[in-house]
Amino acid sequence: MIRLTSILLALTLSAPLAAGAQAPSVRWLPGSPTVSTSEGPDFAALQDDYSENPGELSVGKAVGYSLLLPGLGSWYAGNQSQAVVFFAIEAAIWAGFIVSNVQADQRQETYEEYATLFAGVSSTGHSDDYYGLLREYDSWVDYEAELVLDARIAGYGGSNNPDLGQEALERYFIENRVSDFDEWQWQSIDHKVQFQEMRSSSKNADRRADFMIAAAVANRLVASIFAYITVKGANSTETASTRRYHIDFTPPRAEYDAAVTLTHRF
Repeated sequence: MIRLTSILLALTLSAPLAAGAQAPSVRWLPGSPTVSTSEGPDFAALQDDYSENPGELSVGKAVGYSLLLPGLGSWYAGNQSQAVVFFAIEAAIWAGFIVSNVQADQRQETYEEYATLFAGVSSTGHSDDYYGLLREYDSWVDYEAELVLDARIAGYGGSNNPDLGQEALERYFIENRVSDFDEWQWQSIDHKVQFQEMRSSSKNADRRADFMIAAAVANRLVASIFAYITVKGANSTETASTRRYHIDFTPPRAEYDAAVTLTHRF
């Protein structure tokens, strides 16, 4: 805020007062305490007093606090009820993130172990691409047949040759199958469907965790906007409350009869 102090009127009578006589000086100042001395107005001190406004809130601090922790900027601006709302939202977001991650991991472990029991997979810990194949194919034989079909369509082993050699097809299968290939065979369609549901549940939990991250970012942006508005409103109120005038009577120096000073801050 820029403060401008201007002296609009200074009336001075050069005639000295009678010995020992004291007359009051009149100073008309806005908001800020009057700066004066027994020897007359101290204009340098008055200018220093108007050089900054210690009561003004910082917009930058409010926004920065909100980006660090939603609600902290509102608390800084003096709006505790608004801050509590953002604190609660932030806590709910991170609680949801933790719960979603735990659920995703637990459900992944469940469907991997299920595949070892009912599909003949040798171990857990395969890649996501591999478990995606278990979701689509009843067995590794079906998966191999589709790769072979792709090889024939591509003319692998020789152009315009529909009957590729078994050795060429086997080589194509090895080169193009999933990297951590492991043979599998579902015991029944019901087991395969159950696996699909387990895997979908794990993936849904993963997506919820990602959504919580996006919600945390959005919460910081919204909190920053509210903190900005709150600080602007508080500073405007502070400015309006200091736009007032008062009269102060103090004895001037002996060579002055009276001094009238009018200042305005905006």
